[in-house]
Amino acid sequence: MLFCQFAKSQSVRDISNGLRSATGNVNHLGIQRAPSKSTVSYQNKNRDWTLFRDYYYQLLSHLGQQSGFKQ
Repeated sequence: MLFCQFAKSQSVRDISNGLRSATGNVNHLGIQRAPSKSTVSYQNKNRDWTLFRDYYYQLLSHLGQQSGFKQ
């Protein structure tokens, strides 16, 4: 979902296609192949949204410190 936010994806298809095009760059995360649209949709529906909120703020804090960005 972070990929979705950074890529400004508007649909599940955008997320799936974007991940498929970046597969070589995300192999180090343990992703062998891009998830299908149905998999992305299912996970989006069943995963707790607070997980992404917490990741977002941790990432913002980390990157903000590196760039001098003030929250």
